Amino acid sequence: MNEVTFNFCGFNSSTDLDLIVNDIKRNVGPEISENVQDAPGMMGKIFQGNSYGQRVFEIDVTIKATSEADRVDKIQRLSNLITITGDGEYPMVFSDDAEYTYYGHFSQISQVSRLSQNSFDGTLTLTFSCSDPKG
Repeated sequence: MNEVTFNFCGFNSSTDLDLIVNDIKRNVGPEISENVQDAPGMMGKIFQGNSYGQRVFEIDVTIKATSEADRVDKIQRLSNLITITGDGEYPMVFSDDAEYTYYGHFSQISQVSRLSQNSFDGTLTLTFSCSDPKG
């Protein structure tokens, strides 16, 4: 089985960031909200179509580190990459879905949890949101 990686803005999760991708949680499609209207004197509602929201990917990763200084340095490098100012959205390609490029932004980052008390390695979840749900 091939290692799954992601490429964000030209940075490879494995070779550039020393991350191991444990899992990518993907919705089948974007968030869906139905639009309905109440009509007085009518049973039920009037359906007025669906609204489609963003598409969200939750990426569970492990940071491999050889020392506490290495761990802090890798966390800082990751933070610098995913902290984007402005309202632009940037390219993300997943190695197991390489025919699609998703444009989005990181919308949430969990706290890094150590794998064990004496370990320098840690896990975290990166949430990547695409305003345009199509790849």
